Amino acid sequence: MKKRVPVLIGCGVLCLLLAAGCFFWPWIRSAPTPSTNDFRPTTAATTAAPTAPETTVTTAPYVSPLDFASLQALNPDVCAWLQIDGTDISYPVVQSPDDDRFYLDHDSDKNESVYGAIFTEHAYNTADFSDPLTVMYGHNMIDGSMFGNLQEFYSDKSFFDSHRDVTVYLPHEEKHYRIFAALPYSRLHLLYYYPFSHGVVFDQFFAELARTRTLGGILETDVWPKAGDQVIVLSTCLEGNHDYRFLVMAVCSQ
Repeated sequence: MKKRVPVLIGCGVLCLLLAAGCFFWPWIRSAPTPSTNDFRPTTAATTAAPTAPETTVTTAPYVSPLDFASLQALNPDVCAWLQIDGTDISYPVVQSPDDDRFYLDHDSDKNESVYGAIFTEHAYNTADFSDPLTVMYGHNMIDGSMFGNLQEFYSDKSFFDSHRDVTVYLPHEEKHYRIFAALPYSRLHLLYYYPFSHGVVFDQFFAELARTRTLGGILETDVWPKAGDQVIVLSTCLEGNHDYRFLVMAVCSQ
């Protein structure tokens, strides 16, 4: 009989353990299972930098120093104003919509005049100076008016160097040009023979001009034009030889 006591004690302990297991099992099963995400390094929360408020840059509309409304009320053919500081060249530029020879003997008010006017040709140029090459024509007047002093002024190297800036005022903008050439040239009609809207033709023409060494001509290649640029040409008769013209060329710098 004494040998059974340990067995009975052991059975009692086992029963107590089983009872405890039954009591705690639901709590063990309900414990959350760790995820691999729980072991990722934690980082401090980042605070987004404040975004600067957007600012709208408004550009004031261009206001011309010239009263184009009044000029065009007198003559709707007025499209621009040409000015070269330090010279007496400050004139309206006109373009007839139907007769490119009209302003050879009419002034900018459409009055008959031997002085004519500074004009461009509607057959070859727009009136807003947006073409690759725009030619302005003016008479070489003995009294120095119109383009009468152009050859005298720009055949002089010191004058050329100190008066290279040209301004063309338009109703809604102004264009600034830098003179790069002044030289005698044949009477060949540039806009008729050279389609400057083709970049290859444009570059070839000015490459050939750069190789030209004409007596009485001045070339400065520091601002030489390339395809995509806009060039103006001031054209008048050459002193002493009306088979040639005297040209002053400038490339748009703005």
